[in-house]
Amino acid sequence: MAKKIDVLVILGGGLKKDKNGWRTTNFNEGDNFGCLGDRLRVVAGVFLFNNWKKKNPDLLMVASGGRGQFKDVSGAPAVSAVLKKELIKLGVKRNSIITEGKSGTTYRQLKELSKIILKNKWNKIAIITNRCHAPRVKALIECVEDLRPLNQWLKMKKIILISAEDALMKYDKGKWKDTIERAYKSKLMKKRLFLEKQGIKQLKAGLYKLK
Repeated sequence: MAKKIDVLVILGGGLKKDKNGWRTTNFNEGDNFGCLGDRLRVVAGVFLFNNWKKKNPDLLMVASGGRGQFKDVSGAPAVSAVLKKELIKLGVKRNSIITEGKSGTTYRQLKELSKIILKNKWNKIAIITNRCHAPRVKALIECVEDLRPLNQWLKMKKIILISAEDALMKYDKGKWKDTIERAYKSKLMKKRLFLEKQGIKQLKAGLYKLK
């Protein structure tokens, strides 16, 4: 499979600002929608990239996400810029990363991604996100009319969805197993899972509000 993948896409989520600046969130941090854990997407993406690049030296990464919920926060960067910074810090070369900084929601990220795929004529794409988020990503692709190109590629298995948690359990189980298991028992994660399921129901019923 690795030699067939042209690009790994990391869907951006939330950010946290601390004394060292803006960064992706850990499992014990969240927002009004519950637990995030976006840092796992970055770490998992690097494991996959390094492993797959051995067979595909031209492999690229797309860091996706604009300012989103931070659009009104002075000085807040695009999520994609933070993802890129963290990827580079973990050893990914700058020229291997493409950034998409226009989108503010998962739906918009997918819409922008379809444009980027068509422009670059990629044949097979891996999309990385958290386990709790992946089912809604799949539902968006399957249910939203203007994401039809992505749905066609998904049906043709030209797009694969990868759980960051599953990747980390494969490549670094000793470090991540306890962290992931604790997170999925937490109140923050239960809130996230409930809202994700509600979003999927709304998508299938045609009631989902796209932003």
